[in-house]
Amino acid sequence: MPLPTVDWSSFAEVFDMFLQYNPAYQEILAEFQEEARNWPLESDSVIVDAGAGTGNFSLAASRIHPGSLTVHLEPDLRMIARARAKAGETPPANLRMVRGRIEDDCIRSNSVSAMMCVHVLYSLPNPRDALATMHRWLLPAGRIFLCDLGRIVDLNDWTRFFIGHLRRRFGVIGTARILWKGRVVAQQNRIIRDRQRDGTYWTHSPAQFADIVEQTGFHVLSVRPCNRGYSHLVVAQK
Repeated sequence: MPLPTVDWSSFAEVFDMFLQYNPAYQEILAEFQEEARNWPLESDSVIVDAGAGTGNFSLAASRIHPGSLTVHLEPDLRMIARARAKAGETPPANLRMVRGRIEDDCIRSNSVSAMMCVHVLYSLPNPRDALATMHRWLLPAGRIFLCDLGRIVDLNDWTRFFIGHLRRRFGVIGTARILWKGRVVAQQNRIIRDRQRDGTYWTHSPAQFADIVEQTGFHVLSVRPCNRGYSHLVVAQK
């Protein structure tokens, strides 16, 4: 019997509802915004959010750099639809949503000034090739913000963390309601954990992640664990 695969579309409707209660994810987004504010971009620059999901990072980039074009690159139509809804009836003029994968190599070489790729690489068939593709897309000295799930997900640890955090904010009944609404996230995270265990999904330490990034041609500027130690964050430059 084939092993179950992650249904990324099922994440779309509950992804943002659940992540708004996750302070660990909010810290990643805040760190990205701080990094993006320091990007020395020209007014006609291009920013690419690779595997952009529901648009939290691409929407932030479009606000921080209104004079640049931000490309929200995402293969899943329901994720794109959710991102469009969040952008509102009058989405930012500098935000373009494109259906595509990193593996499609759908961005012109040496055309992108800055990139972000958050919680995508671990799930790809060949993360090294994906990094090499993004390196090609970037202009010389272009920056990239990479955050990737590297440690095997401990569902019991995350359950305790969420229940404790939610109970302090919403009480027992509110916590139960939130967990019920977000149950699909738990189901899909169970599949992610199983795929990590069987080697389908890439696992790595911060040092291993930084080493692969360096091997694909980038110069690593910083590396550290984040997301309660489950993810690893690398900021690099071409």
